[in-house]
Amino acid sequence: MKNKFYIIIFLLASLFILINSCRKINLLSPSIIPPPTEFPNNGQIPEYPTPSPTLPIPPEKTEEKNITVTPEIVKDGTVFGG
Repeated sequence: MKNKFYIIIFLLASLFILINSCRKINLLSPSIIPPPTEFPNNGQIPEYPTPSPTLPIPPEKTEEKNITVTPEIVKDGTVFGG
């Protein structure tokens, strides 16, 4: 009789946990969302600093090279670089 009582309590607790876990609850969301920030537009354009040195321009003409692939069969347990 006692075993049936414990089993019923366990099943009810499992069912309760299952129902609560299936709800969409966002615990990480803020409770108070502030209003959006307003940026005043006074018509002036700010001066941005000169960017770091520019990247080199790629060449217009590229050369093609052949690549040879040679697969190797290795022993079991062998790792690359070891």
